[in-house]
Amino acid sequence: MKKIWLFLLVSILTVSSAFAQSFEFETTRTAEVPGFFMVRIFPGVNNVPLPIQNIFVANYNKKDEAKYEELLPFLREFGGKVVPADEVGKYTVSKNNRLIFLGDEEDGFSNFKVQDANKVLEEFEAFATENLEPTLLQNVTATFGGNVSEVYPAQIESIGFSDVFFIGKFEKAMKTRMEIQGVSAEGEIKAIAPLLLHDEEFSHGALAKELPAIWEELWKQSNDSKSSTFGWIKSINVNDLFPLILLVVGLGILIMTVKKFAKRNERAAEKLDIDKNGIPSHQNWKDVPFEVEKKDE
Repeated sequence: MKKIWLFLLVSILTVSSAFAQSFEFETTRTAEVPGFFMVRIFPGVNNVPLPIQNIFVANYNKKDEAKYEELLPFLREFGGKVVPADEVGKYTVSKNNRLIFLGDEEDGFSNFKVQDANKVLEEFEAFATENLEPTLLQNVTATFGGNVSEVYPAQIESIGFSDVFFIGKFEKAMKTRMEIQGVSAEGEIKAIAPLLLHDEEFSHGALAKELPAIWEELWKQSNDSKSSTFGWIKSINVNDLFPLILLVVGLGILIMTVKKFAKRNERAAEKLDIDKNGIPSHQNWKDVPFEVEKKDE
C-alpha cells in the first residue's frame, strides 16, 4: 500500500485478480460551505500497466539528424517505434499508442528536443522519467451526486504512477456519492465511494485554502480550450498540470504540516479487493467506503 503522507482521510480501491492493482484516494474541501473540494487519486506501485506503445515521430529537419543518431537505436532497443512525420496519421487512432515528437513541437503531444548532442542519452533519460511513465488507467471519469457541480477535468486521459485529481464545487456539507470509471489492463472498472464532505477535518491545512484558486485556474483553462481553434489544452495531461499548480499555490506549506496528522491516516485507511469483473471479494466489503460494480455491457 502506498504510504499515506498527507493528513486527509484516505480510502483504498484494490483490484485483485491475476494482477493485483491498488489505488488510494483522498478528499479535501474548503471550510466555507458552499465551497470547493478536491479528490486526489494515488495508484499503487505494484500495479500492472496497460500495453502502451511509444511512437517516436522524427519531426526534425535534415541538418539536425546527426543530433538524434545515437538516440534512435536506443529507442528501438527498449521497445519504441520510430516513424517519419508524414506517417503520424497511422498511429493517432489507437489509444494504446503514445506519440512523442522528436525535434519540432506539435500541439497536444509530448516533445523531446536535443539540446546537447554529446549528452543526448542523459537528456532523454531525464525526459522519459518525467513524461513516459507506464499507463495504469485510461479514460478516467468521475461523476458525483447532485450536491456537486462544475468538476474539472471532465476526463483524465491516463493515469500513471503519479497522483491525479478532480476538483469541483459542492453545495452542502453532506456525504456525497462519487463514481470513478476507467480502463485498466484487465478491462473496464467502476468504483463507487462516498465523499465525506460533512467532515470539517478535511478543511484543515494550506491546500484547502487554495482550492478556489486552483478551481478558477482550471475553469480558465477549460474555457480557453473551448474557444481555441486547436483546442490544445484538452490534450494536456493532468498529471503534469497538478504539480505545476501546487508549486504556484505553495505546496511546500502543506508538506510541512504532514507529520502531525500521519497517525490519523493510518487508522482511517481501509481496503477492498475486486476481481477482474469488478466484483468485491473481500470478506468485509460491506464495511468499507468503496463499493465496486461490474460495468454494464
